[in-house]
Amino acid sequence: MTLPSDPQSNEQHAAKRFAILSAIRVAGLAVLMLGIAIAQNAVEAPYWVGVVLSVGGMLAFFFGPYFLARRWKNERADPPQ
Repeated sequence: MTLPSDPQSNEQHAAKRFAILSAIRVAGLAVLMLGIAIAQNAVEAPYWVGVVLSVGGMLAFFFGPYFLARRWKNERADPPQ
């Protein structure tokens, strides 16, 4: 994937990627909160489901944006043949 050469389109591309990273963080936080609610019996579901969702939400919140940004950097460094 090549980056657009137009400065305005570069800004749009960066804004789009920032929005995606922010959405991943918000989704991870939502899953974490749901997992905590389940673990605290505020929502009816087995306890283990709450624990799994909490751990998954934390992983998505902290590491999802990092790995996605790293993947985007690798795509920029290695242009397709």
